[in-house]
Amino acid sequence: LEEIYRARNEPQPDRAAAQFLDDVHEHAGLLVERGPREFGFMHLTFQEYLAAVGLAQQGQTDASPVAAAIAGRVGDANWREVALLATGYLGIVQEREQAATQIVERLLGQATGEAGLAVALAGDALADMSPGGVTPTCRAKVVEALVTTMRDDARVAAPVRAEAGNALGRLGDPRFRADAWHLPDDPWLGFVEIPAGPFLMGSDKTKDGEAFDSELPQHEVTLPTYYIARYPVTVAQFRAFVGDAKFQVGHPDLVRGTPNHPVVAVSWDEALAYCAWLTKTLRAWDKTPEPLGTLLRAGSGDGKPWVIALPSEAEWEKAGRGTTGRIYPWGDDFGANRANSSEADINSTTAVGCFPGGASRWGADEPRWVEELSGNVWEWTRSLGDPDSDKPQFGYPYVSNDGREDLKASAKVRRVLRGGSFFIDRPFVRCAARGRFHPVFRWYYGFRVVVSPFRS
Repeated sequence: LEEIYRARNEPQPDRAAAQFLDDVHEHAGLLVERGPREFGFMHLTFQEYLAAVGLAQQGQTDASPVAAAIAGRVGDANWREVALLATGYLGIVQEREQAATQIVERLLGQATGEAGLAVALAGDALADMSPGGVTPTCRAKVVEALVTTMRDDARVAAPVRAEAGNALGRLGDPRFRADAWHLPDDPWLGFVEIPAGPFLMGSDKTKDGEAFDSELPQHEVTLPTYYIARYPVTVAQFRAFVGDAKFQVGHPDLVRGTPNHPVVAVSWDEALAYCAWLTKTLRAWDKTPEPLGTLLRAGSGDGKPWVIALPSEAEWEKAGRGTTGRIYPWGDDFGANRANSSEADINSTTAVGCFPGGASRWGADEPRWVEELSGNVWEWTRSLGDPDSDKPQFGYPYVSNDGREDLKASAKVRRVLRGGSFFIDRPFVRCAARGRFHPVFRWYYGFRVVVSPFRS
């Protein structure tokens, strides 16, 4: 304080400083005494905001000093909010678009510190200012950098990829089409063909020591061709359904959350309702890609239209483990960087696509990937599990026509979920692991869909 009063040419800076502290002690509510003659703000937010304003004032003619200060403290938790507030103060309060752009682009070019952190911070700064604050060119650069960062599992740690994915969700994720109910922006709307043929279902404990008894015995199952969604259904996709169908949700979390995260708190019946709506919607849409459009409208030659449905246990498992019986979608060895399980230490859902190394690959000439099968959220299937009290009714070997695919079965019989979630550890994110819960349960349950010849 004495230095501040000296800079103001106060004739007695020591007495002025002492008087100020006495006044604070007696009259102020903004500052509180934390020790003898030591004061601090009653709430950290005041300190962060005033520090941000002070920092922004240094960039009134040139934002370079502000950009350098912020870039030099990336990764310092004490400076995170200050950096966001200072950038927003310049871009929104002072309407100095070029100054805020200079800071954000400096972060994009940051080469030091933990990989991806500066890009994630730039994304959060832009999201806090959105839709303004920086130039359109800068915004496009940030979005592109966020997509690159969240997919860069070779250099960027999983929690940082998750942070980048969150910022991307707030800004608007370009991987999804707003004009197509937020389905993936690719020629197949995110559906991946799983060719007809056999695969190994279930587990062999001599090859997988973490296998549960409910996965035994391992056996061969043959399935016809079907198409499965690359990602689980997202919050944005479910919102599109709710809005278009005027659907009354049973839990508010269904329409909350970051748009590019998997939707959670979905009951089994609500997942079925989404499937029925998307079937009707894509049948009517003249831009539904082929062969999906023809399959949904006319079938595969028998005149029986295919449907969009929840996958059966078998369809889900084959999509994950391929035809050779992989333990995980990527192979037989667990990797904490490949799935949003408890080992990733993120402790929440993540934007879909943050774990590209955990994808299941299909197709040799033009490979396509199914992602997020391990971890993130449990996924409903259409298959029945077991009643609570009776002996197992739908165990293995898997037989599709034994009643286990009955969509009208009693709600007292549990349905099967697959894939584990962010709070579940490695044994439960294996491709063969089976969860069974009542269809009215909501918890961290989501789902993905298939285009299938299934008949209810």
